[in-house]
This record gives sequence, structure tokens and C-alpha cells, in this order.
Amino acid sequence: MGFPSRERLAEGVIFSGLLVNALFIGLILYLYVF
Repeated sequence: MGFPSRERLAEGVIFSGLLVNALFIGLILYLYVF
């Protein structure tokens, strides 16, 4: 008891993965443009 459900945990992992992906792509575009 007290632990998040497996579905919510998976959503959090996917969300954080997409967030890191977006930051990484933004950094590459920033370095490419400038």
C-alpha cells in the first residue's frame, strides 16, 4: 500500500522519456542553428 499503480508508473516513465527526448532534440537544433 502507498505505492503508485503499475499503469501510473508506466505513464510517468513514458512521460519523462518524451521530456528528455524533447530536450535532447531542442539542444541539437540549438547547436545546429547557432
